[in-house]
Amino acid sequence: MNIDDDEVIGCHRLTEAFRQWRKLGTDSMVGFEPRVIEWTPHYPGAGYSWKGACEFCAYNTLWPTKGTFIHKAFYDIYWSDEFRNLRDEIDERTTGEDMLMAFVHFNAVYQKTGKPPPMLAIINDRNVQDSVYRNPNRYSL
Repeated sequence: MNIDDDEVIGCHRLTEAFRQWRKLGTDSMVGFEPRVIEWTPHYPGAGYSWKGACEFCAYNTLWPTKGTFIHKAFYDIYWSDEFRNLRDEIDERTTGEDMLMAFVHFNAVYQKTGKPPPMLAIINDRNVQDSVYRNPNRYSL
């Protein structure tokens, strides 16, 4: 479990997230803060959104520092020399480690399987939703 020290997650949601993570397997990420990353070379202001992700449960990443279950092997990759320059950049700006970890997770699973990793956001106690990665009509590489 990875979480910032200022986040609070109820026991029911935490238990459900762990149960779902175990069910999906070690390549998955299960968390509580979905985001939609939108990028296009023609729109320099592209970025990410949390509002649409939460309201419509249409997301393509989770922020690991906001509470996720993710296998510890991804931390070895995050701390590898391959990502040293990006970590240094993050340290200079004091923000962005969650975005880098989400990228590391996606990249590692995609290189291994040729498919995006399974992700699941636990939005609230009664609403468990799959990510748009699980629906090939909503997102493609």
